[in-house]
Amino acid sequence: MQRIIWYFLAFILTINVWSKEEVAEPYSVKLVQKAEAGDPIAQLRLGDLYEQGEGVNKNLASALKWYGKASEQGNSKAKFFLGRLYYKGEGAEKNIEKAQKIWKEGADDGDAWCQYSLGILFQDKAGVVVSAGGKKISLPSPGSQQNIDEAVQWYSKSAEQGFQPAIDALKIISNSKPKTDSNLDESKKYRYVTKAGKAKIFFYLGNDKSLIVPKQIENYPVTEIDKGVFYEKENLEKITIPEGIEVIGSGAFQKCSRLKEIDLPQSLKEIESQLFEDCVDLKEVRLGSNVTKIGSNAFKGCANLSKIELPHGLKEIDDGAFFGCASLTVIKLPDSLEKLGKEVFRDNVNLQQINIPERIEAIENSLFSGCLSLKKIEFHRNQKIKRIDQWAFYKTGLVEIQIPSSVIEIGEGAFCDMPNLQKVKISKSVKKIYDRAFYQCKQLEEVILESRLEKFGEEIFSECYSLKSISSINVPSVSVGTFSHCRNLTNVVISAASIIDHGAFRFCERLPEVVVPDSVEIIKSGAFAGCSGLTNIVIGNGVVSIESEAFSGYTNLVTLTFGYSVKVLQEDAFKPGFGYSKVPLKVIFLGDRPSLNNFLPSENMVFYHNKGADGWTGFDSRFVKEIKSSNSK
Repeated sequence: MQRIIWYFLAFILTINVWSKEEVAEPYSVKLVQKAEAGDPIAQLRLGDLYEQGEGVNKNLASALKWYGKASEQGNSKAKFFLGRLYYKGEGAEKNIEKAQKIWKEGADDGDAWCQYSLGILFQDKAGVVVSAGGKKISLPSPGSQQNIDEAVQWYSKSAEQGFQPAIDALKIISNSKPKTDSNLDESKKYRYVTKAGKAKIFFYLGNDKSLIVPKQIENYPVTEIDKGVFYEKENLEKITIPEGIEVIGSGAFQKCSRLKEIDLPQSLKEIESQLFEDCVDLKEVRLGSNVTKIGSNAFKGCANLSKIELPHGLKEIDDGAFFGCASLTVIKLPDSLEKLGKEVFRDNVNLQQINIPERIEAIENSLFSGCLSLKKIEFHRNQKIKRIDQWAFYKTGLVEIQIPSSVIEIGEGAFCDMPNLQKVKISKSVKKIYDRAFYQCKQLEEVILESRLEKFGEEIFSECYSLKSISSINVPSVSVGTFSHCRNLTNVVISAASIIDHGAFRFCERLPEVVVPDSVEIIKSGAFAGCSGLTNIVIGNGVVSIESEAFSGYTNLVTLTFGYSVKVLQEDAFKPGFGYSKVPLKVIFLGDRPSLNNFLPSENMVFYHNKGADGWTGFDSRFVKEIKSSNSK
């Protein structure tokens, strides 16, 4: 049977172990002289340089020689490197038994690297492995349990010195081993390290349904639970964490799918990232009053979490903390809160009500995205929000919203596809609205826009089918597709814009009249295409160019007035739609004749121009008539 080695074996086979305090001396005659004189540090360094080929030609046999000399003098690092060469079969014939003997000498001297290496060796012998992607593979060999026990022993010795690779190895073994007897003596269920007279639990061997974490182990007070200690403990239903625990590492209870209840101590100050992620049966959590931060994805995927009380001193909730908590209906955010991260309440499909504390300065990306039942959001009277970021309220159930007077920016898609939204009031403070901010809000009927905008993105109100009116649009330009397919729009006032961009009002079928202000210079192609209900169009005095199909598709147009400055009508700029009623169209030009590009008078289209205006000589007088003043219609 082919032997498969743990994915982290590659780490031990390539690592250089030089502490920050040690100077990695380069190759030199002086270094060689020191090594030949018996200096074990110089011998170790010379072996390393020969192995790596740094400053000297790579020579594994020479590396083996100098590691051996340093090892003979009791240098434990040299024993680690020497054993590694025999284990790999480099510089000498592969000899696992010799590697084991050398590492055992270093391990007995207390070297964490040698202890860890022995764990690797015995685990390899057991044939219980995981792949590089983390997938568990079990290939038992004769004596495998004995070898695993030996591996655990050496990993534990290394881990007790705080050696993280050994801690990680123990956790992987725990997840690949058969379920441990829940009647195991309590003192044997935990592995721990000590520092400054305090214990840190890094490994749990038990399989209990109900668990009380010990306050102390062998007279050491327990103050910390390491990351992932209880990861995927599928039997665990209830756990009590005693007072005195100050840190619980990230993912400590991740994927404990049957965990229903947990009490957290007052001594805990932070809920680390992924702490309870995918604990799908968790229904209620009682946080200690001293918690100031909830980390990213801490409760993500806790689909049955229905009750959580957030402490008054809480300052920060990080990204995705309550993502997918589908059973939460109401949550009260404390006044102390200063930051809400991205996607914190995303896909909380039953969340109905929430408040935004005064100190929050941004509604971040997708914060409430997918909260389909959200009907009420309470902003603080002294709200400090400056930004509502992209997709913040995407697909929420709000019926009406008034943007707080502190807000300056509304991000892309911030209120996109809100199925129940009917009314929006955008405060004077808002200066920038980005693309598709209210896209596909199909029940939106009224927009009150009070501010002079610096940025007005594309398709902001596109496909808002029920939108009937919008107050004065005071923007640099009416952007691409801004009101496209707003088929019930009947009233819109444009002011200050210099451009009406491509498709800005495309298919606004019930729009009866367009008055283009004098500030507009260009009307882009398709700007009002498909506005079949238009009866009156007034082109302001600042318009110079009207591009192709800008007003194509009209069927009821009666009067069209051009201001003084129009120079070019591109081809089909005013092409009528199918079924045009053939009502005589009165076209009034207040200035000189522009370049018409096939937009010509006919039996159903009579042009009127001011007396003395240039360019009208030669037209059939039946269809081109002179008017006395610019006010004549």
